[in-house]
Amino acid sequence: GQQAKILGYRQFSSLGVVLAPGRFVEQPISSENFRLPDGNISWHLQRLGPPNTAGYPKVQASKTDLNSFSRNWADHSCLLYQKYTIAAGNRLYPQLTSYIPPNGGKPWGSSIPTGHQPTFYDQRAPWRAAETWQSLDMFVEGPCTIAFFASVRQSAGRYSVAASPLVFPNGLSDEEQFMGNFGGGESPSPIYWRVGGALILEQ
Repeated sequence: GQQAKILGYRQFSSLGVVLAPGRFVEQPISSENFRLPDGNISWHLQRLGPPNTAGYPKVQASKTDLNSFSRNWADHSCLLYQKYTIAAGNRLYPQLTSYIPPNGGKPWGSSIPTGHQPTFYDQRAPWRAAETWQSLDMFVEGPCTIAFFASVRQSAGRYSVAASPLVFPNGLSDEEQFMGNFGGGESPSPIYWRVGGALILEQ
């Protein structure tokens, strides 16, 4: 029966490409509607009932889980999985050879009516913008868990990019310049590198 106020949220995503073993370059995505040709990111602000109720994910931790990689559910920032395989001798999730997300790739819970779309694909609350901390100002009544999910369709990193010089005329976004500089040809093309979100709540 207690109320909390979701004051705001913020989003982060970036592009990256490996140049050589142990060497990569990364470019934050700042254009609101940018997406890769063969991938996308969807965002979901969700309400989940109390633990052990219908619709709440079951905790199914594995001995091989990491703080940033957990089976089915975690109550902190984490990549969730249902099943995966990884080459022998490796342990880090960027080295996966197969991946199945939990819940069929759908976020747990139900969407919160916010005046926003229940599912949205643009970057509405940039990570570095101070005003995003006051962008929602909405009340929720407990008991419940509020979660901010991102569902990522990762790029294969093998699409064609037109060769471009390192100096660009005005009009191309930072992301397009990055793709022109570091993608195409025989080299791997950029993929989604990091994706994250944050909420600020007041009780």
